[in-house]
Amino acid sequence: MLLGGEGGNDLRKRRRKRCVGAVEKKDSEDETQMRQEKLFESQTSNFNSFPKRVLPLLTKRFLLLFLMKELRRLKDVMEELYHNFQDHLYSIRLSFSLPSLCFTIYSS
Repeated sequence: MLLGGEGGNDLRKRRRKRCVGAVEKKDSEDETQMRQEKLFESQTSNFNSFPKRVLPLLTKRFLLLFLMKELRRLKDVMEELYHNFQDHLYSIRLSFSLPSLCFTIYSS
């Protein structure tokens, strides 16, 4: 009877005290900032292994390939629109919004 009733209550009280103590303890702003900086450095350590000149080139190459792919798709869509509506469209003006390359077609 002692093991089931009183022992269980003591264990719950201990757990509650630990939780309350953890909530009451707060880090100073400096400690929090240091912890965030260490986390950021550990997450970006893979990028730091590249030479500093290589990463921007990879990024530029990726962006250029992405833009070329999107522009080709846009060209195909525009050609299809033109063939479908060539009797109704006199001039086409495109409005691009980057980075998602959404566009709006205005006809006059």
